[in-house]
Amino acid sequence: MILGIIALVVSALSVLFAYRLGKSADRSASAAENSAIAADRSAAVAESMDHRARQPQLNISLGSSAPAPIANVIYTVRNDGTEDLDEVVVFRPRPSDQIVYPVALTGGPGGGGSDYMDDVSLGGLRLAEEKRFTLAIGAAESLPEFRIRVHVLIGDDEWNVIKVLPAPRAI
Repeated sequence: MILGIIALVVSALSVLFAYRLGKSADRSASAAENSAIAADRSAAVAESMDHRARQPQLNISLGSSAPAPIANVIYTVRNDGTEDLDEVVVFRPRPSDQIVYPVALTGGPGGGGSDYMDDVSLGGLRLAEEKRFTLAIGAAESLPEFRIRVHVLIGDDEWNVIKVLPAPRAI
């Protein structure tokens, strides 16, 4: 009988010990899960900061102003960033006046930028390299501010950069 009581006490202690170990394991698993979530967040923040730091630096300039009624202007895009760009796509501006101002690759197919579209690929752009695009602005004396979206690819990374174009008419 004493042996039975001892066995019962040992069994009860084993259950209590196992219960405490289980709670400790649950806490350890929870702490490990929280640590993994924090590590993922930290990695995402670091990746986002790297992506932002590597944002392409594009300089867009106007060769010369175009007084009315000249209907086209040529802009130069220069890569002032820290790495070569695999592809640069310029999209036409979409000002509030609802007029369509298409773009074309300067000197592209059709000669001198005659293939106007909603967007034009300038191709790759090495460091300090320049490429040109033509914007059809019409003959109007007064023009809106032109903001364009430029889509840039470097490997698997991509950016959409918004740029305000220099005013095409002399001020």
